[in-house]
Amino acid sequence: MSTTQFPSSNANSNRHQRTVVLWLKSKGFAVKDVSADPVFQTQDIDLIVMRGAARRTVEFKADNVIGKTGNLVFEIVSNLERATLGCLMYSKADWLYYYDVQSGHLHMIRLKPLRLLFSSRKLKSGSWASAQTAVGQTAYTTINLLIPLRRIKDDMPANDYRWYDLSSFAGEGES
Repeated sequence: MSTTQFPSSNANSNRHQRTVVLWLKSKGFAVKDVSADPVFQTQDIDLIVMRGAARRTVEFKADNVIGKTGNLVFEIVSNLERATLGCLMYSKADWLYYYDVQSGHLHMIRLKPLRLLFSSRKLKSGSWASAQTAVGQTAYTTINLLIPLRRIKDDMPANDYRWYDLSSFAGEGES
């Protein structure tokens, strides 16, 4: 298992989340950002996306290495030192929106079928990696599973995985 050092930074993720929210709104969706709400934080839900009577909850992730590695990184253990489960295991969100900041591709993955693939061991054969994240004077360890994007595309039912190219989208306030 490889280990990587990462600084703690939500600023870039928040900027990319705003880009995705603006894109969703341009497509006629209403979006409520609940990432700062403690009730939704405990459920690992960042957004509520609505159109008409349809409503979905979303966990948002931004990643800058998908294009380089071809892998999506799924957090299995969020904090090894505190024995807390990662997003893939405990998020109550309906969907995971995974944004590739290099290509501008947005991958939308329904979490329940993804968990079923993981629990069936079909996806457990990816690469495992740990990451050390510094927070002030301390650090914590995250355990991640790296799954090739092509496997997600191939193994997920069409209704449970979709992707969009946002690279040419320039929302309000975006450069």
